[in-house]
Amino acid sequence: MVKFTKSLESATRKKIDLILNNLEWNTDEEDLNCNVFTERAKTIEQNKSFKGKFPDYVLYKSNSDEPIAIIEAKRKGSSIDDALKQGIELYAKPLGIDIVFAIDGTFVKSWSIKSNDELYIDGDILKELISEKKLLRFIIEGKNISDVTPEVKYTREELIKIFKWANNLLRKEGLRQGVERFSEFANILFFKLITEIEENKEDVGEERILPEKYCWNSFANLPADTMLEYINGTVLPYLGNKYNHSGDVFQRELQIKNPYVLKEIVDKLSELKLINTDSDIKGDAFEYFLKQSVTVGNDLGEYFTPRHIVRLMIKILNPRFGEKIYDPCCGTGGFLIEAFKHIKQNCKNSTENIKQLKEKTIFGVELTNTAKIAKMNMILTGDGHNNIRQMDVLKNIEKNKYDVVITNPPYSQDTDFGNHYPIPTTQADCIFLQNIVLSLNNKGRCAVIVPDGLLSEFKQSAYVNTRKYLLENTKVEAVISLPAGVFYPYTGAKTSILVFNKNKETDKVWYFDVKNDGFELTTKRKQIKGKNDIDMLLEYWNTKKEVNLGFFVEYNRIKNNFYKLNMSDYKEYLPKKTKNIDLNNIFKEINDLNSNISAEIKNLDKILTDINSKNIIEYKLIELSDIKTGGTPSTTKDKYWDGGDIAWIRSGELKDLKIFDSEKKITKEGLDNSNAKMFPKKTVLIALTGATTGKTGLLEIDASTNQSVTGILPSDKFVPEYLWYFLRVKYDEIKSKSYGRAQQHIRQGIVEDIIIPLPEIKTQEIIVNKIKYIEELKTKISLLNNKISVLLEESLRKNIFN
Repeated sequence: MVKFTKSLESATRKKIDLILNNLEWNTDEEDLNCNVFTERAKTIEQNKSFKGKFPDYVLYKSNSDEPIAIIEAKRKGSSIDDALKQGIELYAKPLGIDIVFAIDGTFVKSWSIKSNDELYIDGDILKELISEKKLLRFIIEGKNISDVTPEVKYTREELIKIFKWANNLLRKEGLRQGVERFSEFANILFFKLITEIEENKEDVGEERILPEKYCWNSFANLPADTMLEYINGTVLPYLGNKYNHSGDVFQRELQIKNPYVLKEIVDKLSELKLINTDSDIKGDAFEYFLKQSVTVGNDLGEYFTPRHIVRLMIKILNPRFGEKIYDPCCGTGGFLIEAFKHIKQNCKNSTENIKQLKEKTIFGVELTNTAKIAKMNMILTGDGHNNIRQMDVLKNIEKNKYDVVITNPPYSQDTDFGNHYPIPTTQADCIFLQNIVLSLNNKGRCAVIVPDGLLSEFKQSAYVNTRKYLLENTKVEAVISLPAGVFYPYTGAKTSILVFNKNKETDKVWYFDVKNDGFELTTKRKQIKGKNDIDMLLEYWNTKKEVNLGFFVEYNRIKNNFYKLNMSDYKEYLPKKTKNIDLNNIFKEINDLNSNISAEIKNLDKILTDINSKNIIEYKLIELSDIKTGGTPSTTKDKYWDGGDIAWIRSGELKDLKIFDSEKKITKEGLDNSNAKMFPKKTVLIALTGATTGKTGLLEIDASTNQSVTGILPSDKFVPEYLWYFLRVKYDEIKSKSYGRAQQHIRQGIVEDIIIPLPEIKTQEIIVNKIKYIEELKTKISLLNNKISVLLEESLRKNIFN
């Protein structure tokens, strides 16, 4: 295998140069107007203050010798805090500079020496390099500046009020609440926003992309009838021809039919200014409106991923120019917009590069009409809308296409297309994850938000097998546990971020526990000042140290625990907790448990001896219950299989375990037109054919079976668990009655003739409860033995094999 050299500090400097140039700093040191100097100060006197040291970057106020900031660069994986301290002590203080930046090529940290704190914009910690204009504002205004003027902030609040008011008007127009009214209002809002963007371009001498006659001012002052005719007859047809090449962005006509309703909405929006001229995020008002108004008509069926979580995932993946970025559940385009901006900032903004960024970089799919909103949002951001499509991504698998996938799929959905995937199931959570893996190219990487249930559920085989598939086909790099309230006010669901790379082997997984994401975990989500766990995560991301909130778990440990990936299943292995484990206490606990098991077995043995002494009546199974064998729907008829939601169990799935799901599903029509049988919950299944002949399963769902499985239906004459335990004990005896050379078989008749002693129901329940308790004690012993194995592994790794 080819081994590559490590990234050096020079690689970071190349990125810094690109970013500074894109921010319109002058980095040409041969130019008299240069305001960026590397490895030196601008004047000889200033240079003397460094005492032979060499700063990476000194930034100057234009047309002056006044230094205003230091940038200290380090190679990827170095400590940003160390770089920041070096920049402060060696270069900023000697020059009397207040502001320092440290950057490792991916992550940026800012600092104000006077305030002894990081820099903030609108209350958010500044984590990127900035323009000279913005830097000078920090010097004048202090560590916290506002990028949103009071005027714009006020008008955004007014915008929400207008939407709620317009919502009632659109209801009278016959538009359905939610997406339909939302989309109609968004069309009108787009006209307003794009007009303000075009006006801003003219102010700075940039070329317009939309002629004035199609913008807001061309119709805003027209009479109501004329306004509706002009928008439907002139504006929308033009926008459709310009932007509807990859599916509808703009409809051919507004759904509003009453011109006076349209006039009222336009008049109210005309009073507002939505875009701050100084803002780097031109579509910010649009995004703000979308996020705030999603709760009006909650049939949008999606949650907005908080911007700070989106930015975290973008920084972790660090998408680069030339890569294809994909969100298969793009919603209104939040991830794609942030990826677009990130790449644009970190590449040379040449005509050719911008063309590739707009046309061959950003890709998205959305199931609902929200795809139109995503397209509008991309147009406002700088374009890339052509590659956003409306379709069911689970039906349309795009294999090996993308370098980066970043997404937040909808949770707890069902799908009709699970049979198209390596691990078939109707659980969309499992299928989304498989869809992502398939869509990545051979060196692709992904960050995806998933519900913790997908990471921890072990009773349903689809969940276990999907995690196994993920771990065996990708390198799961990290699991980042998010706090339960991160999606308030929409949901309190507990989620995590999965980060993985395709076609690499998982050897160990780094876990990080985000408890404080920088916001109160209430429905108001008020920002918390100071350093939070996301800041710490970004600092440790490249090095992935074992710290208070982060630790590694070996692959084999995960494999032996039903492939569980949920952090809560491994918190006991945090270094701070395992270092002080007393082995003597563990051994004592194991001995105590073994003593309890011994006592319980003796107790159970006494019960069973008493039963035998009472000459308990024995029955054949056929005398106690109906016994049926299943069948298989025709495999040539897709309608019997495609979109099926009835669990269809085969003999290979019977492994003396309870059954909560099946790998294959059939349709109701397939069930009705075959010998497949439907069995209720608590049916005891037994395999008739193959390697598992004689093995059993206890149904915890209603399910069907094929012809290799016989089911013993529940009856009021026995406790199902009692029968199940009995058949497990009788496995060798049952297996001995099989026949066939190439493959073992037993007949249904053999199952029917099995004789079982049957005490009264209460006694059966006592026996079942005793067995369950003994198995629980055995599980506890197994966990304690795992702890001993962990301590042994850690000791070997630290002292011998480190």
